[in-house]
Amino acid sequence: MAIGITATKTFKLPSWVTPAVAFNNTTALPLLLIQALDSTGILKTLLASSDDSTSEAVQRAKSYFLINSVVGSCFTFAIGPQLLNAHEEDAPDKPEKEEQAEDDDEEDNSHHTTDSTDDEVTATEEDSLLPAFVVRGSTKLGRKAASRGSQLWRQIPPWAQKSMSFAYQFINAPVIGAGIGLLLGLVPPFHRAFFNDMGEGGVFNAWLMASIKNVGELFAALQVVVVGVKLSNALKAMKAGKGEDEAGRIPWGSAVFVETVRFVLWPA
Repeated sequence: MAIGITATKTFKLPSWVTPAVAFNNTTALPLLLIQALDSTGILKTLLASSDDSTSEAVQRAKSYFLINSVVGSCFTFAIGPQLLNAHEEDAPDKPEKEEQAEDDDEEDNSHHTTDSTDDEVTATEEDSLLPAFVVRGSTKLGRKAASRGSQLWRQIPPWAQKSMSFAYQFINAPVIGAGIGLLLGLVPPFHRAFFNDMGEGGVFNAWLMASIKNVGELFAALQVVVVGVKLSNALKAMKAGKGEDEAGRIPWGSAVFVETVRFVLWPA
């Protein structure tokens, strides 16, 4: 990351260069490589002087790659949006007056929709199955809670707001998943309940962990399929002349720098 930030500021490169250099997005390829080496028998030669079996070495290598992937995903979700601040998704928020006006308009529209007859309202799969008075009450309660929360937030000093905002960015899906994994793996009662055999107290092993393991083994193959579909769609859009309008042109200097770091410096 330090290389990306330094190069971005020194050579005036686009903001996306830093996350492209800092964060790894090829977790599936090392896993597939380890499986390929295992099937060819090369690992047996590498483990000739060790007491470990091939299956143990493969599992240990997968664990290393997955731990590295979890750590990288935590930082990607936490500080990645800040590094990509040039996108339209990071545009400044609307003024409070405009937000209040939009909220009032939405509330009026919701009242109008709720008060209309059932024949005039078209039901969709997103409509609530709760009674109308329950929906109105929960909506009002949510608006009051949001308003009260914004008032309390404005009373906090600016330095505390920045610190809390930065800490809140680390409350994301990878961090939560890593925390659950640490809890299940390091706490003996949870570890026994989730990973031991049924006869040894593993009440969640047969029906829950086995299913999760099967889904996890499909991760590498599914990731390759998803990447292939995205590349195919991008190629079709480029041939149709739409890709450049959506993503813009990629500067040659930035592309060469990213590829040099990823494919030359990192392997070295």
